[in-house]
Amino acid sequence: MSKSKRRHPAPTEVPAPAHPDSPEGLLQNQPRTPVAFSPVVASGEPPLVLIAHADAALLRLTRESLEAFLHCRVRTTSSALTAFDRILQEPYRLLLIDLHLPDLHGELLYDLISRAYPRVHPGVLTAPPVFWLGTPSDHPRQDQLTREARTKALLLTPLNIQRLLAAAAPILGEKASATPLLS
Repeated sequence: MSKSKRRHPAPTEVPAPAHPDSPEGLLQNQPRTPVAFSPVVASGEPPLVLIAHADAALLRLTRESLEAFLHCRVRTTSSALTAFDRILQEPYRLLLIDLHLPDLHGELLYDLISRAYPRVHPGVLTAPPVFWLGTPSDHPRQDQLTREARTKALLLTPLNIQRLLAAAAPILGEKASATPLLS
């Protein structure tokens, strides 16, 4: 009788567990490790704020007010595409978005940011909170705009700086060297 050649089965490879933030990890129901937003980023720098608005004067006034009284650094842009690009590059603590940007509606921009932000910043589960910057004609839509949990305020033009600072202070923290905000 001839001996039959036995084939030894190839060793089976046990796949390495998928990264929790990858699509495979999400499908395997592996827990994601959330990273809470911190007022100070790891490098000791103040948190970033992004303002997207078409009016250059409002951008400058808002930037200077936030940087003078609150613990933050501010990036500004008048383009929705630039805002989206900046969101992908750096982690932000707060967003101020104009509802009527010239190249893309503010709500659509924030929807895109909400989908992309957790994918490009590992460990972060949601997009940063948003303040909507609108016109008086947006006031009837206030309930609809503030329904989402990440929406913190609807600020109408002409912008009330005191209201902006009061709404942003709990998120960013006041500067130690600044005079206390008036109530």
